[in-house]
Order: sequence, then structure tokens, then C-alpha cells
Amino acid sequence: MLARPERFFEDRFGLTSSAMERLLGSQLAGRVDHADLFLEYRISEELTLEEGAVKKASRHVSQGAGIRAQSGERTGYAHTDDLALPNLEEAARQARAIADQTSGSTAVAVGSGRPHDLYTLAEPPVSAALDRKVALLLEMDRTARALDPRVKQVIASLGSEDVIVLIVTPSGYAVGDVRPLTRLNVTVIVDRRDGPDRRTEGEQRLEDKEQRTVRDRRRAHPGRFPDTDEPPE
Repeated sequence: MLARPERFFEDRFGLTSSAMERLLGSQLAGRVDHADLFLEYRISEELTLEEGAVKKASRHVSQGAGIRAQSGERTGYAHTDDLALPNLEEAARQARAIADQTSGSTAVAVGSGRPHDLYTLAEPPVSAALDRKVALLLEMDRTARALDPRVKQVIASLGSEDVIVLIVTPSGYAVGDVRPLTRLNVTVIVDRRDGPDRRTEGEQRLEDKEQRTVRDRRRAHPGRFPDTDEPPE
């Protein structure tokens, strides 16, 4: 199951709901018209298999926080890559300094929305075992080669990403999202009589569709289209 954003940032960075409310309340509440805190944590990885061997394996982690303070028509933004509470407090002071400090507003308490799972997964893609991912790429390689004896080269890649975001306001309202993403891509090089042909599955489907369109138009309008494999312009 995917972790809730509130629990994730609390467990990893110690940013409890009370700590974030104190952060926004002490630095921004009553001093600006509106403010919010945006947190993001992103993990991305990529595996590339070529000629039956792993040619590339990468994994990147990025994180950051942004604070927005708005007063009248003025808006202040501040950003930090360090999610430690002292850095967030400094970002809040900088955002407040940019915005107009003369006007204030009363915070209205709004409850957080009921959590619901938009991506029902047993585990995030980035958490899957590496050997399972390599096995999937090897299976794609074997499948592509078994489809046509003219296949000379197969390049299979698997990209995975997990993005966790959380937005909090001084009133205590919080909304978050966990967005898993996986992309599987297979490129096949076929040895044809007129030279190697490199194409993805999508390109092959498009060419097949164009050829079917030409054949259908020839049958519907005999003699109108030339006897060529090229689609009409």
C-alpha cells in the first residue's frame, strides 16, 4: 500500500501536523492574507537493457519545500531543498518579508479531506525488487526476438517514479497526493533487405494503419490512387 503523504513526511523528516501548524502560525498567520506550504519528495529510476545485458541503471532522489505568502496584490515565494524545520522557518520569514506585512486576515479552520486511494497498488514501482525489473526487461527481449527472425537488436527500458506531495495552510488544512508512475519502452531493430529498420511499437502500428487505409481507398475508388505503398498525401 502507498503511504499517506502526512505520515511519510512525519516519519522521514519529523514534520508532524502540529509542527507545520506552528511553523505557519508563528511566522505567517495574522501577518499575511494567505499562505501555504508545499512539500515534495521524488524518487526516479531507470533501467536499460541492450543485447541481453543491463547497459544503464540510475536512481535519483530530489526533495524540496516552497512557501508562499500573499498580502493584497503582493506575493512572496521562498524555496529550500532541506526539509529540516529550521530551514522551513527561514523560508517562511523570507516569504513574509517579500509580501506586504501591513494587512492581516482571520484564519478559518477547514478540515482535511477524507483520504482516498486513486492508485491501488500492492507496492510502489520504485520499491519493486531489482531482479524482478531485470527479469521483465529480459522477457521483453525474448518476446521481441521470438516474433520475427529478422530482429537483430532489442533495446528495452523501464522507468519508474514515485512523487509524494503535501500542501498545508495556516488554518490546518492539508491535502496530499502520492503519484506512482511506470513506463516500459521497447525498441526493435529489424534487418530488412533494404537496410536495418528501427521502429517502436507505436511507429509500427501507425505504418500498418496507413497501409490499411491505402488498401481500403483503392478498393473503394479503383484507379484513383497509384499503385504504390506510400500513403496518399
